[in-house]
Order: sequence, then structure tokens, then C-alpha cells
Amino acid sequence: MKSHPARPFGLYPAGRVGTLSPGPDDTVVTARRIDDLRCGRPFVIREDVHFLGGTPDAQLVTSLGAARAMTNLTLPDAFYQVEGHRLDLVVSAIPPDAARPGWLRFLNAVLDRYGHRTHFLPVTREPNFPIPLIDGSAPGVLIALPKGSPYAKQRRAAHGFDHVKVGFAVAQPPEWLGGDGPFWSELGKLPLATFAQYIDYVGLALYPDAFSPVAPPGQPGDRESLSRHAIEHRRQHCLPRAHLPAGTPLHTASC
Repeated sequence: MKSHPARPFGLYPAGRVGTLSPGPDDTVVTARRIDDLRCGRPFVIREDVHFLGGTPDAQLVTSLGAARAMTNLTLPDAFYQVEGHRLDLVVSAIPPDAARPGWLRFLNAVLDRYGHRTHFLPVTREPNFPIPLIDGSAPGVLIALPKGSPYAKQRRAAHGFDHVKVGFAVAQPPEWLGGDGPFWSELGKLPLATFAQYIDYVGLALYPDAFSPVAPPGQPGDRESLSRHAIEHRRQHCLPRAHLPAGTPLHTASC
């Protein structure tokens, strides 16, 4: 088999880890580095906007850069007009209120503001992953996802943005947290016509060495085998439980 040099899947330029931010973004340098990486090929750039509820904590808003998200992303609009720059815009939702008043209005506002630039629209960030500042830890996430995805798909058409692919992205099996079986079981309770038929793709965030040591390359439990397990587990077990067709695209959302 012919080997190929490793190629990046894309880039997440926001530069935040939890509530930490490196400081003001240098958009000129960021854009230059992205073009260096993509070498003229199509390249996915992930950015995010956050729905934090009606009265969000001011420190959280600042740390996530949420106050300016509906004005501009890390990179300006003009950057996403360049051929080959594909925006993957995560609509994260971590409000403290499980009822989530305003959630659908926020989705509509995101499409109205960024739909003309967006290629992929994951509704919620890793809703199967219950750790702080990730959507899976927020109350009502299993209401927000099945309500938000169909709504976004319908509003996409209403806005005339048929190029936008609507989906959701999950983390690789968080087995160290006891797995994510209940998450998929809840999705499995939803009729095909109310959720699965509105999903264009499912993203998979791969973290093979983020939370525990991995074996040396070529041995069981190395990064490659753990990543393969995550992909196969999603494809063969999880997607069917949620009534998602076998041909549903599975994207690498982050790694």
C-alpha cells in the first residue's frame, strides 16, 4: 500500500482551553498560518458561538469570548469568502436553565448572521461528554439537541442556505466516565421523522491520549487502535441506535 504524508484535517483557531484564553487574536498571523497549513487544498476551520442563557455569568462570557461572537469570529467574514476556507461553526449551548428559553431564537440569529459563510453547523458541542464547559454537562442538552437540529435544518432552507450541513459532534466513547450509552438510548427514543432525518452528518472528536496513557505505536491500545475503535464504535453501534442511516457521513470534528 502506498503511504501518504500526514495531512491536517483542519484547524480550531480560537485558542481556548476551558476558561483560559491566550489574549487578543492576531487575525493576520492566524490567516497566514492557516494558508501555510492547507497548501492550497480545501481546509476546515472550526469556530464557535455560545448560547449561555438569558443572564449568563459575566466572567464566563468574557473567558469564552461570547460577547463578541455575533459580531465577529476569530477570523473576519472576508476570510471565509476565500475559496477553500470552510467554516465549521459550532453552536455550543451551556445555559444553567434546562428550559433554555431563547435557544431556538439564538440558532436563527446564528444562521442569519453567519449562514452565508458556514459549511458545517454542529448543533451543540459534544452533548455526550459531561465535563465542565462542554454541552454534555449542561441541563437540558438532550432536549436542546433534538429540538435544535431540526429547527436549524428548517431555518437553513428558509434563509436560502442549502449549502449548510447541519449535524452534531460527539466525543469518542468516554469510557473513563462510564460510557455514553444513556445518551444514545435517549436519542433512540426519538422517531426518525423528528430527529434523525434532519441530520446531515455526525462529527467525532478523537482524544485517544487526552485522559489516559496510550501504548507505544504498533501495540494494542496505541493511538491508532484507539481512534479506530472510536470510529467503528460510533459507526456500528451508536448511529444505528439513534436511527441514523448507515450512510450518514462521520466527520473527524477535532483531535
